[in-house]
Amino acid sequence: MRLYHHLSVFLLTCFLLFSGISGTALHAKRMLSGEELQLLTEMLEQSVLKPEHTGFYRDWDHSTQAKSAWHMDVLQGGLDAMPLLDEMRSLMAEEDLDRMLSCFSQIAWEEEISHRHAEPLEFKNPKALFRYVENSYHRLEIELNSAFARLSPAETDSLSSFILLLMAENESEDIHRKFLSDQGLPYLEDADLESFIPLLMKVDWSGYVAALSGMRRLQQQIAEYRPENKRITIYKSRFGLMIVGSMDDDLYSEASLKELKDHPVCLMIEPGGNDVYSFPFATGKNNPFFIHIDHAGDDLYRSMAPSFFGFRGIGLSMDLAGDDIYQLGDFSFAAVLGVQMHLDADGDDSYRGGNFSQGAGLAGISILMDRSGNDSYSAHAMSQGFGSTLGVGVLADYAGADLYYLGGKYLHAPLMPDDYRTMGQGMGFGLRPHLAGGLGFLYDKSGNDKYMGGVYAQGVGYWYATGLLIDEGGNDVYNAIYYPQGSGIHMASGILYDHEGDDAYYSRHGPGQGAGHDWSFGLFIDAAGNDAYSIEGGGGLGLTNSLGIFVDKSGNDRYERKHEQNYGYANFSRSTGGIGLFLDAGGEDRYALDEIGNDQSWQRGSYGMGRDFEFYISEEQETVSVVKQDPLISEDAEISEVFAAAAEWEVGSAVERVRSARELMKSRTSEASQYILENKLDTVSGLEYRALEAFNRDNAEFSDLLLGFVEDPDSLKAKNAISLLAGEKDLRLLPYLESFLQQGRYLASCISVLGFLDDPAGLSLLMHHRNQDDERLRFLVVRALSMHESAAAKKALESFEDDDSFLIQALIRKLEKDKP
Repeated sequence: MRLYHHLSVFLLTCFLLFSGISGTALHAKRMLSGEELQLLTEMLEQSVLKPEHTGFYRDWDHSTQAKSAWHMDVLQGGLDAMPLLDEMRSLMAEEDLDRMLSCFSQIAWEEEISHRHAEPLEFKNPKALFRYVENSYHRLEIELNSAFARLSPAETDSLSSFILLLMAENESEDIHRKFLSDQGLPYLEDADLESFIPLLMKVDWSGYVAALSGMRRLQQQIAEYRPENKRITIYKSRFGLMIVGSMDDDLYSEASLKELKDHPVCLMIEPGGNDVYSFPFATGKNNPFFIHIDHAGDDLYRSMAPSFFGFRGIGLSMDLAGDDIYQLGDFSFAAVLGVQMHLDADGDDSYRGGNFSQGAGLAGISILMDRSGNDSYSAHAMSQGFGSTLGVGVLADYAGADLYYLGGKYLHAPLMPDDYRTMGQGMGFGLRPHLAGGLGFLYDKSGNDKYMGGVYAQGVGYWYATGLLIDEGGNDVYNAIYYPQGSGIHMASGILYDHEGDDAYYSRHGPGQGAGHDWSFGLFIDAAGNDAYSIEGGGGLGLTNSLGIFVDKSGNDRYERKHEQNYGYANFSRSTGGIGLFLDAGGEDRYALDEIGNDQSWQRGSYGMGRDFEFYISEEQETVSVVKQDPLISEDAEISEVFAAAAEWEVGSAVERVRSARELMKSRTSEASQYILENKLDTVSGLEYRALEAFNRDNAEFSDLLLGFVEDPDSLKAKNAISLLAGEKDLRLLPYLESFLQQGRYLASCISVLGFLDDPAGLSLLMHHRNQDDERLRFLVVRALSMHESAAAKKALESFEDDDSFLIQALIRKLEKDKP
């Protein structure tokens, strides 16, 4: 059990104390009941596994920084992680923004917000309000500035610009340049992520937490101030314009209010009227705060500049009534190195955003909450609940028949050159391989909703992150293209939970609907209704050493696709297994595969298990698309350009381009060798490493050069040289490995590569390191032993037959099964 006990206890305590809900009601909030967990336990027992085996080790990149304890407990907890998800669901159901902020600040920054509700104050006139807010901002600025106390002003400026540009797309470069220019910040052309990581780690998030607590108190103190002004009142403060509007229909633009041209708005109180806001609400270097409260009216907000944007500061806003329209662009309802929170309390609202919008957070917390109405949300990508490094992005809608659309701009070439990369509707995203991701969360409480996404959508995690989509009620439609609907990708977690309704889930491709890929965790649960499922690879899929769980609790359901990896499947990879669990617990169900059906149990692949059980009583032809091939690299191109092409993703339209570039490198061996050793041997990119492998294959000249780097002071160069040589079974490595092991250097790498060196000397080194307390290292020893053919190695493997590790058990059982 690898649960983050402190946060778990905190969330559970808050839930019981603040909501006053009984233990019985809390039980009803569980995504999986005790009885359902018992059914999954029985399925595991069919393969001589226990529930704790679902928590097998999945943290395989120790170089990645900024891993959150909460994310790691979800990723590695298996079935033991369910209480954390139950508590998150209960938290969202209460609609308490302060408790949400406290929870999310712990997840993102491991800092808890201490907040007590503040009673509203009375102000005699707008000037009294302005003085009070300005004085409050002065005090809060001291708290906020403390977050950057360990950075110089120049470092803070560079970090701010760089973090924002991480989420920017080239198509909107002009807008981003202008925003940074207006802030007095540099536009960084060729910045290196690794050089900025130390600066990011110096940020003291307790300063943000203290300032945020004060901002929430201030917002509550002024929340009910509603003067009946006949005209707009403006005050120029050091933090920006402070404005109190009139009861009429007000227009706010640079043309109507000349002050807006040169000054940001830090306070806006609108008492009534159908208002038009043609300027952005945003914090920045010189204006760290804004508060906006619109009390009534059908309002229009329009700006292509980042708006409702918490950048290097804190922005809090509320629109309390009316059918509102938000016509916004990139970085809207978003936070970068800051906090943004917006509440729309009433009305049928329309939200239009661009990239990184509608509840998107990177090194920050962003919450977009809509409490009622039939609402529509449209954005391009990285939106509608998107969280990256040290961040949380949340979109929460509590009532109405809502439409969520992502796409329309960024194509996902080369994998899916004709489909849109969307990355949202509950997506956590890490910056592979350097930085872990955050929490992306979409919560919808009721209504018949429609979710339209593309590649990466609807409860997806990528690279040490968590994506979560919870829909509590209604007949819903989910549509996606690739990596959808409860999918964890590359040491990440993706979860989709739908509580009730007759729902339809479609994705052209998987893995999804409760699928994990590459040491990941995917969870999908539909609790009630007559549902339809269509996916190519999913429904409880544990792909490449992952855990995938699919549960449909009740209803007459239809499972439409014939695919080898559907309905409880796991494969054997990297010398061990994964776990895929498929459970349909009630109803008269129809399956596309003849070998599975109602009231049956089955096993598929390596530790793939399915069961259709009446616990709650109550092949199609694919269209072949023509893929346009990417252009081949020129034979006289610069070697750096050739290598870049050789290191592209070898899929779809890029296959021939990558292969031809790799052949071109071999024809220019000396030049390519020099370039690699000087520029690329320290790579942490998996794609670049594949290019190195291809170049080293059958290349004796390059292998000789690599041997000289095995003891290089740069550990990345040394490890890559070792791995490349081991891949070609180069026994010249053995003396070096022996020396490293004696010194305790590169322990995991050395143990791993010894499996490729099937030699008595290599076996002897492994035997000296067989007794490891760490599950990861112990598995690496066993995996290396399994790659040796000698009788002594096979005898050594027998001593691990009773080991408690799932990873080791899966490996040994597969070896026994494969014996002739």
